[in-house]
Amino acid sequence: MSDVKFATKRRWINGPVGRGGQAAILAFFLLLPGWMFREALVDYRLHSDDFEYLAGSRTPARAVANLFRPHNTHIVPAWRVLTATLVQVAGVLPRLQETLAVATYAALVILMILVGVLVGREFGRLGLGLAALIATGTTSVLFSSGTWYSSGQTVWAAIGIVGMLVLLQAWRICGGSWRLVAGVGLAWMAGGFWTIGHAAGPVGFVYLWMHGRRRAAFAPLMGTIAAVAIAWTLGGRHIDARISFHGRSEREAASPLAGLTHTLQAIPEQLGAENLGLETETTVLQGAGLCALIAVVWLLSIRAEGGPNPLEAAGGALIVIAYFVEWTFRGYLPFSSLRGIVPWYDTIPHVGLALFGTGWIGRMTRDHPSGLTRGGAVGLLAFSIGLAVVHQSRIESLLMDGVPQPGEGEPVLPPTREFRLLRARYLWPEYHRVQRLDLARLQRAEGVGRRLSIGRDTIHEVFGRIEVLELPSVYDALGLLDLPETGMLRDPAQVRAALGEVFQPSVPPRIPGGEAQPGLPGMNQPPDD
Repeated sequence: MSDVKFATKRRWINGPVGRGGQAAILAFFLLLPGWMFREALVDYRLHSDDFEYLAGSRTPARAVANLFRPHNTHIVPAWRVLTATLVQVAGVLPRLQETLAVATYAALVILMILVGVLVGREFGRLGLGLAALIATGTTSVLFSSGTWYSSGQTVWAAIGIVGMLVLLQAWRICGGSWRLVAGVGLAWMAGGFWTIGHAAGPVGFVYLWMHGRRRAAFAPLMGTIAAVAIAWTLGGRHIDARISFHGRSEREAASPLAGLTHTLQAIPEQLGAENLGLETETTVLQGAGLCALIAVVWLLSIRAEGGPNPLEAAGGALIVIAYFVEWTFRGYLPFSSLRGIVPWYDTIPHVGLALFGTGWIGRMTRDHPSGLTRGGAVGLLAFSIGLAVVHQSRIESLLMDGVPQPGEGEPVLPPTREFRLLRARYLWPEYHRVQRLDLARLQRAEGVGRRLSIGRDTIHEVFGRIEVLELPSVYDALGLLDLPETGMLRDPAQVRAALGEVFQPSVPPRIPGGEAQPGLPGMNQPPDD
């Protein structure tokens, strides 16, 4: 009798998951990162480069004029087109917060789906494709690029890279020159979102070369070379590297040796430990040793097979190319000064890791079924939930880092993690609310300016720099106004009377003193003895 029950259970576990079940599981996997990042996404705030990109795309005319204008050292026409589109979708300034939040998370979902399609089709295994999808998005490594629009440039660049690989894969399987041409177009577009997106060409070359398509392998590579040449011709002369590199030129900043040593540390620290929800620090020798250990284990695994499969090779190339280029141009700083400062640098290498890792697993588990069984679905659900649990603590730490340190007038709170987290969860929605009010004031100012024909030049003369909560000191919120450069009304007294109240700066939120606040039980009370 027990044998019959065991056989019945085994048949159930090995039974296929229907289309409805597959759709439900997929929806869960795609929504899980949103639940992990929910507090930062629901209470999204514009910050840092968001303001500059939005100002440069506030009107279609400005978007066209700035298409190839460098932002620091990045010439990103595709990103500027996307930003201009989202500005039009938002319609009014107060809606920019939720519009950018939705676009940021939508990009992560698109990237997860593309990685899943690429891996699943490469090995003919739905389960492995879903595992790659989970590994791509269910991680605190992508907290920055998954919750901050401008940091999400790297996600859109990764979409271009993986989308290119999907089209190259489809061309290899189904033929059709249009697929190859479209793949080259996406390779071009990847670099138009962020500079490291230009890794698409070399990665596409490696992928097709490993599949034996030697002549076609040069197509994405030539596409990237053409994209770089055009971008440099149209915008290169306007690049001022000193802005990004602390007063240094590209040559003064770049250090290939530091690019190599930083990469050796970043791989175990940021692709290894952080993907386990941990924070760790290594020396150069430790990083090199860990990378060498991984390389030896991997080389032993492919020794009998004559080489890696195309997905392993493409993923590994993506990790090395992206990190080496990024860290080479930050080579004037020690890795200790960069650790955690530029988390978006990890996005594209992380995608490379997902491709490399699932490619490795796919090669080692060739006899697994192509369909998704119930047992496989349970395993994938456990894998995704386990990752969410593992990364929860680090996400909370990043959330705490996302609010300013206590300022003057705030009560002194116990320096425990619990109180710091409560403070962060109180301030995130408060910063969102106050900034939304600031954007609403700008929208009113825009309406007044249009009605009275006030130009931005006059507003600047009368009020100087216009502020919005969390606007960096190097930017001016004046650029967010859809007003002409010059207008008819130029009398300072009339302009001040019309707009003076609107341009009053807001007060940054803080934890009030005195009695405990709603949602913060006992936060402002001394702890019991």
